[in-house]
Amino acid sequence: MKNTGAARLNCRAKCFEYMFGDSEANWFARSNNSGLDLEGIRSIRNLNGEVYNVSVEDPIINFDELKYHQESGGQLLYTVDKYQGGEDGHAMAIKKIKYVPNKRFDIQIINPEFGKKEWIKNFNNYNWNYGNEPHIWFIYLP
Repeated sequence: MKNTGAARLNCRAKCFEYMFGDSEANWFARSNNSGLDLEGIRSIRNLNGEVYNVSVEDPIINFDELKYHQESGGQLLYTVDKYQGGEDGHAMAIKKIKYVPNKRFDIQIINPEFGKKEWIKNFNNYNWNYGNEPHIWFIYLP
């Protein structure tokens, strides 16, 4: 049985392990794991990386922007507040983007709580069942 409790608490560190390699313990040590807080951002920049944060709600994120960052070597992290109605936030790594022209796009995430890939359908049509205040983080490491 998977230890979903630990993966839920260390979700950002686990996502960084999925996205950039190294170990969950290494990434956990680089920040206090509360979102991509100032310490986490500073740590990425100390590695000569870059971090951009876009609220998904305003303006609505579009497919071209996600695709551009992914194709230029960036990794994408999806974060929400009040994960599944609880009090805590949560982070999920974006692995794939599927686009249906003039209709919608779907994103595939790895949810560290369960350690498996999931699809979020109609992402650009406000289909965010995971929590409030969704954000996408564009992260580049050298």
